[in-house]
Amino acid sequence: MEASDFIALAHGPLSEFLGEGFEQKPLTEVLRGCERKARAIIRRLKPFAKQETFPRVYNLRATHALFALALLYYSPYFRHFVRAAKRHYGPLREKEDTTEDLLRMMENIRAYQYMSQYQKKTVRLYDEMNDMFIAQHYNEGQSALVEDQVVLVVDFMNPVEQIKFEIETIINKLQSELDSFVTDNIAGEVRKRHLPSRHGLPLINDKGNIVRTPATYIPEWYQALLVYRMKKRGRKESLIIKRLWKNDKSQDHYAGRKTTVHNRYKLAKRLIEAAFARVPLTGHHTPL
Repeated sequence: MEASDFIALAHGPLSEFLGEGFEQKPLTEVLRGCERKARAIIRRLKPFAKQETFPRVYNLRATHALFALALLYYSPYFRHFVRAAKRHYGPLREKEDTTEDLLRMMENIRAYQYMSQYQKKTVRLYDEMNDMFIAQHYNEGQSALVEDQVVLVVDFMNPVEQIKFEIETIINKLQSELDSFVTDNIAGEVRKRHLPSRHGLPLINDKGNIVRTPATYIPEWYQALLVYRMKKRGRKESLIIKRLWKNDKSQDHYAGRKTTVHNRYKLAKRLIEAAFARVPLTGHHTPL
């Protein structure tokens, strides 16, 4: 299928991602609308800005998905995607895209939206699931697995430790099966960074020891997102530093803060690549 034909068929989802009437609006207006969505995501992520502000209970995988979605909205990949979508409806002329390129971005956005919908907790009762999940569960013959969700029947009158052990056994088995699909296609150390089970785990070193926990690396992602957004908008370095350290007027650490801003910008670009490839962001926290 040609890209133009695909875009014509996908007008409904594109209107959801880019806003109603996107085909008649200027490119800059469509991009601003999507950046407003990204700013709304940043507001949802604000509790993760500092280690001491972390919620007591949260869904780490959903949090990662929110970061990935916001980064994608600001990325050059997304601007290219919008131009490709508008080309079908307007006079824009650019290198022709393939259907696969367009479909990939749409699948990325949909996947991160799906992953981020249950941000506040990981374990939920069946009646807390949304209508889409319940309908899909019914249509699939009430399967134990629906997308990346598992349906469990728990005899909660048993001792808690026994329940926890049995659930952990089931989850480990499912994660191993899912990871096996990746190990067949990616080799070596890079493979370990891209396993589905790596979403949300602490960072480990070459010896297998934990070196960073989410409470220490996620605040850096928040800073990276802010730095990338401000640089994209042409903000001066001094204003970026003032924004990140607004409660600290000291000039003694200015050189160190310039380095931090530079490192956060590089981190944001690595996270964007991970988000576009739809692999765990933790695998790109440090350079490969």
